[in-house]
Amino acid sequence: LPDSTGFHHPTRFMEGGAVEAGRELAAMAKTQPERVLALIERLAPQHNETPVGLALEALAQTDLSTAQLCEAVATCHRRGFASEQFRDDAARALGRRAGGNPGLPEDILDMFRAWLAEVPQDVRTKPRLVPQDSSGSPPFLSGSSGFISLPAGNYTVLDTMLVALLSAKQPRAAEWIQLLKEHVERDEQPTCWTALAHRLEHLRNCDSKDVTAFLARLFVRYPEVLECTGGVQLLAWAAWWVEPSQTQSWLALLAENGWQHALRASGELTALLAVRSQPLPWANEDLTAIVDSQGPID
Repeated sequence: LPDSTGFHHPTRFMEGGAVEAGRELAAMAKTQPERVLALIERLAPQHNETPVGLALEALAQTDLSTAQLCEAVATCHRRGFASEQFRDDAARALGRRAGGNPGLPEDILDMFRAWLAEVPQDVRTKPRLVPQDSSGSPPFLSGSSGFISLPAGNYTVLDTMLVALLSAKQPRAAEWIQLLKEHVERDEQPTCWTALAHRLEHLRNCDSKDVTAFLARLFVRYPEVLECTGGVQLLAWAAWWVEPSQTQSWLALLAENGWQHALRASGELTALLAVRSQPLPWANEDLTAIVDSQGPID
């Protein structure tokens, strides 16, 4: 069944299409992985990418070796499998193995880099997110992060690269931050970055100057990142890694960006930075000014 059939069989009422066929193939993979590997070789790029992607994700949850799984993905890539759904599923499948031993081989990392590089480095053309589409609700620092909807596309590739590079025997933090600095200049879907914000706590492993440069570009090109729970929490983490004046400028950017929760979020951050174990002097001054402006309490 071609991918175009989706959830519905073209001629048989009440029977599924490519998605259902993919789920059946995935179910088979859990008990007969070698047979499914052979079946994947018979499926065609551009026509059967949905079932192949689902099967690969299922194979990652079997005893199939990481080397075999990587070879299956690489072979599909060489054969021309290239849909967004296939790449999302393939990256998720390999993400399950990225943090283990021996991790992912260099040719797979190069494949992921090539996928990311297909997004042009250019001025941003993707429309700005409507704030309620990504913002979450207060409290941002003391409450739960809530449910995060993970987008299709390059989010999964970036997340798998994070795990692969930082879980290496010798963590490759410099390569990871360089990857982020390159990708932030690409014309990416903003949901990719808003979803990734909660994973950027791992920037603590990177050079402070590189972190500052990357976040400065991220907040300028994708201001939506500042308009969600993950972004507010990212600012709280980043305050430990960058110069106090830089944190202050980012809080000013947040307070002035027009988001409906901007003042609440910047207030939470100011209070946190004023009372943490190593308080920031400017935050303490701002907090005092806020309290004084409220007048005496009866």
